[in-house]
Formats: sequence, structure tokens, C-alpha cells
Amino acid sequence: MPADSSTPEPTVLPTAPPEPSPIAMPAAFQALPRPALQLLRLSMGASIAVVFVAVALGDMGLRYGADVELPWPPLVPAVVIGILGLVAGLWWTGRSYRAWRYSLSPDRLRVEHGVITTRSAVLPRSRVQHVSTERGPLQRWLGLVTLTVHTAGANTPNVSIPHLMDADADAIRQELIDGRS
Repeated sequence: MPADSSTPEPTVLPTAPPEPSPIAMPAAFQALPRPALQLLRLSMGASIAVVFVAVALGDMGLRYGADVELPWPPLVPAVVIGILGLVAGLWWTGRSYRAWRYSLSPDRLRVEHGVITTRSAVLPRSRVQHVSTERGPLQRWLGLVTLTVHTAGANTPNVSIPHLMDADADAIRQELIDGRS
């Protein structure tokens, strides 16, 4: 039997998507601030400088202290190692900087880091015992701080987020402490 063209088709009303629960939706990851990259590069540069001086002193010691005739001009090994170390160090610090990230959701703190092996720590807010900060001279100079969240219980490790801006660390600390009570 043919369909009657005079009867209207039933109207389908669009339905709103269901509200996602705050537990199911993870908070967006936050990256470390830009001054953290500067700090990583400064510490890498200091390490490369130490290696450069050690290789240069070794080269000079062999050349002049032991009266050994070396086939290369003075300081060539130190310069080559210094340049290779600088290139590799800049690449590594960039990768390491991009690998650090954290998120704070209503029920947990999550921290991920690692270039070769990725480490992930999820800390329930109910396990937060206290929050501390630490800063070295270079961190102080750049306005950075390392935030450590201490936990209750022997099986739950402490979680640290290095090189946060001072204001961000204070906000996270306040959020974790307020969320506990």
C-alpha cells in the first residue's frame, strides 16, 4: 500500500548531548613555563663547559706534560666535543622541556615526563598530606620553583613538578590544600 503523501512525517527533536562527568573528563595538560626551558639550557650549558674544560686540559696535559706528539692541532678535540655536546644538549633540553606536563582535576593531580621512558604519576587529592616548594639560586633568579606534593601512605609516592612559575605553584598548592578539606 502506497504511503499517503498528505500525512506529515513525525518531527524528531534534537537532543542535547549528555553532560560529561568531571571524573570522566581529564583536565587538560599544562606545560612548563618558558623560563623552565631557559633554566634547562643554562644547566646544560654549564655541563658542556665543564666537559669542554676537562677535554681541553687533558689535551694540553698530553701535549705539553707528557711530551706526546699528537696528530691534531691544540684544542681540536675540546672544540669538536663542545660543538657536538652543545647541539645534542640543545636538542635534549628541548625534548625534555616538552615532555614535562601536568594536569589538576577536581579529584587528582597527574604528572607526566620523560623523553625515552615516559613516567606518569596520578595522585588522588585524598592522599595529599602537605605541599612544599623548593628553589635554587637559578630558579630564584628566573622566578621558578619546584613544587612537591607529599602523600599519605607508604605506597603512594611524592610527586614533584619542577620549574613552575612562583604564582602558578602557589595557585596549585592552594587548590590542593583547599580541595583536601
